[in-house]
Amino acid sequence: MMQPPSVSVVTVALNAAETIGATLDSVRAQSYPKIHQIVIDGGSTDATAGVVASRGAAGTVCESGPDGGLYDAMNKGVALAGGDLVLFLNADDVLLHPRVIELAVRAIGRADPDAGVYCGGVVWMHPDTGAARVWHHGRVTPCSLYRSSVPHQGAFFRRGVFDRAGGFDTGFRIVADYEWCLRALLRHGCGFEPIGTVVSVFTDGGVSSDPANKAEQQRERARARAMHFGRAASARCRAAIRLRKIIGR
Repeated sequence: MMQPPSVSVVTVALNAAETIGATLDSVRAQSYPKIHQIVIDGGSTDATAGVVASRGAAGTVCESGPDGGLYDAMNKGVALAGGDLVLFLNADDVLLHPRVIELAVRAIGRADPDAGVYCGGVVWMHPDTGAARVWHHGRVTPCSLYRSSVPHQGAFFRRGVFDRAGGFDTGFRIVADYEWCLRALLRHGCGFEPIGTVVSVFTDGGVSSDPANKAEQQRERARARAMHFGRAASARCRAAIRLRKIIGR
């Protein structure tokens, strides 16, 4: 009988003392027993380290020091991850409920065993209005990724997929996770398998959702697409997206 997979939860933090406690509590409360919490702290000057020490699960690993930004820190987390699966849960996100990793692992067990990424959903929440919606990427195809990325707070990555496709490209400040998904699917043939589990509550307000970064985000997305789609493929995807809008799907 195959052993159930272990899960490394990677949390990137910088001066997150006000929010990371809830993140750590949601991991510590999980019913699934094979979870390893990793915190990559970019050298916080507030009480982040103390919160991690007091509220992290037993065995939590915390590495603190300067880094090259969000995606450099995520790469550091991958390097420390010993689990079969990796979940990136930011320091202002929380797991949806105490059984969510258990249920996600069950769903992964029913999914394609050769997939590299298992895509769950997130509850997107606006921090000011409290408005919320469930965000699922659905079936992942080249054209679906052309349109939108996979929310990494709801995705379980097989640890070995990073050996195959490489880490996050830190030349992208805002959309390195989007570029990674394009590279993994289109260059390395990594399978993306949807699972029905809604995994986490994602609070809007990070670097990718800051209105001040919108123009840079669009430039980076265009650059990522240019790296991985030819002109013909780009034209086909744009036509498919327009058609979906017309027929309301």
